[in-house]
Amino acid sequence: VRNYHKYERFTLVRPVPHTAFPELDDLEAQKKRIESGFEDTTEYLRKNPKGTDKDKMGAIVGNYLKHPGRSLQYMISELGHFWALYPDRLDTKSEEYLQSIRQKDRRIVSLKSTLWKMALMMSVLVMLPVFIFAVIGLIASHPLERRKLLLLLTIAALSLGYSLIYAEVRYRIPIEPYVLMFMAMGLIKFYKLYYALGAKMNDEQDEPRIEPSTLPASVSYRQPLASTERFE
Repeated sequence: VRNYHKYERFTLVRPVPHTAFPELDDLEAQKKRIESGFEDTTEYLRKNPKGTDKDKMGAIVGNYLKHPGRSLQYMISELGHFWALYPDRLDTKSEEYLQSIRQKDRRIVSLKSTLWKMALMMSVLVMLPVFIFAVIGLIASHPLERRKLLLLLTIAALSLGYSLIYAEVRYRIPIEPYVLMFMAMGLIKFYKLYYALGAKMNDEQDEPRIEPSTLPASVSYRQPLASTERFE
């Protein structure tokens, strides 16, 4: 029903035309398309329900090959959105787009800036330790081993795949459990290092010290003491 209302035709899933892929000829224009909620894609599908030659896979892949430098630049920027500490694309900076969607549905309201900033702060405080310990666990767990490599490749494939098109924080939900696995390994590694360091410091404090002035003259500092000689 939603798709029929939006695209004026029945479709089970949203079609993916060439307008859903980045406009590498002009990255600034692509940024404005994202802020507008890809309204041009909706309009394109209404006018071309069956698509055009531009929607063929060869034309889409050729666009990336034609602009390798811009493709890499766009991918890096989208990776930042994919691994963001908070849902940075949940809202939009485009006032024009906000006004247009509010006219369609008055139930859509904007949150107060203070409340939104508090939500962002809480998200950062939760996700930052998760990512820090996940990186520690990734390094300490020898990720190139066969079983762990599968998890690593799954994370890389999904993040790189979305970065070529369009990325949001919610798109990484399928791989969040794998990130938490590496985070758990990082916590274990951190705990072991902390426990070992604490035990070493306790041993150094408990170890008795023998002052040279208390040793008999017949005992050399370099020789072990006889088993019958004890010093407090």
